[in-house]
Amino acid sequence: MAHDLALRAATDARLDFGDQVPGAEEILTHVKSAVEDAVEDVEEERTPAYDPLCNVESIRTLFRRRYPRAAAEKRRHAILSAPIPTEVDQVPKNKDNASNALALSSKSKEEEDARRSNLFGGVKPDALVRPATKRRRSFTVKKHDPWKLYRVVAGHVGWVTALECDPANRFMVSGSVDRTIKLWDIARGTLLLTLTGHIDTITGIRISRRRPYMVTSSLDKNVKLWDLEANKSVLNFHGHLSGVRCVALHPDIDIMMSGGRDSAVRVWDMRTGTETVCLTGHSDAVTSVLSRGGAPHVVSGSQDSTVRLWDLRITRKCISTLTHHKKGVRALVQPEREQTFASFSAGDAKKFLLPEGIFLHDMGSEQPGIIHSAALNEDGVLVTGGDDGQLWFRDWESGSKFQDIQVPLQPGSLSAEGAVYAATFDASGSRLITGGADKTLKFFKEA
Repeated sequence: MAHDLALRAATDARLDFGDQVPGAEEILTHVKSAVEDAVEDVEEERTPAYDPLCNVESIRTLFRRRYPRAAAEKRRHAILSAPIPTEVDQVPKNKDNASNALALSSKSKEEEDARRSNLFGGVKPDALVRPATKRRRSFTVKKHDPWKLYRVVAGHVGWVTALECDPANRFMVSGSVDRTIKLWDIARGTLLLTLTGHIDTITGIRISRRRPYMVTSSLDKNVKLWDLEANKSVLNFHGHLSGVRCVALHPDIDIMMSGGRDSAVRVWDMRTGTETVCLTGHSDAVTSVLSRGGAPHVVSGSQDSTVRLWDLRITRKCISTLTHHKKGVRALVQPEREQTFASFSAGDAKKFLLPEGIFLHDMGSEQPGIIHSAALNEDGVLVTGGDDGQLWFRDWESGSKFQDIQVPLQPGSLSAEGAVYAATFDASGSRLITGGADKTLKFFKEA
């Protein structure tokens, strides 16, 4: 009997751990020889010498002590394969409307968990810890007043594709497909000045907060620096191999960033007009770019559906690539007092945390159509405009929409000319100006 039990224990141990650890076959051979010696002693009527390997429990203990990791994995596999009672949201019922589930008291659950955890030396394995319910991110939705249209201004003879307001709130600037740049009085909505110099569509306008300068980008492959005191172009930036789609100014130093159809983001010295860095990595046109005082210094969005973060200090390379969008990124926006930014593509808006570029959440429900423009004020009102002529007003913190406006068309315009290509708030954040395919500027304010 002892002979059979010993051989069975040795064989079970080899089957349990023989495939995972070395030396199992040698131990089995040693067990067999020890059993055979014990049998010979019994047949010859001698007292057999005690060998711990002849004991069934000793054989298993030997394996567990010599190969603790393999033994633990084997026990873990046996435990995890056993069904664990869990709480369910819906329990099927029979025809008598009685539950088919077997009620399990909290005491029996604790005893079952304690029994299983003892197999791991008193430590409960991860699989036995019931996963906590996934908490949905909660936001405090700030209440915002509704907005309304109060003025429409006409002056361009082509689509309005770029807008920017003076930091001192004295005037605003618009760029158009008609290749002109117009300065407007914000309060009255009257035309002040028209600047010419580009020979193709104006795609981007930025006004410096440190100096009386303005930069404009165009599909004519050029970026121009304008002196707003002399009202003339003072410097041209040449280097892009194709049309320039966007431009941005660094908030602290005299450098400028531009992105174009050549899939590159170029950094320029505004004092000399020379290109200092060329950031490559996108595989399609760069349609939007942001500049920051700290790392990452440049955030760029492209038609290749990615957003890239760039460091200009030593590495001068991409430090992170965000691939959360499925379609081309057409707009970026960032608040002044937060380390966050949002990116927008066709019917999609996402919010990220800087400097790592950690994805935070989707900005509410999906806006139909392609989002071409986005603007944000200090009160946390985010506005996005699409090619269907709709303006969506969202809360910046939660991303939830609190209002949408169908922008009215200029009389005589086609129904397809309702797209909103540019949007910006004035310095106070109380006025919203939009421009689109109907060639007009529209002013909105809180109702």
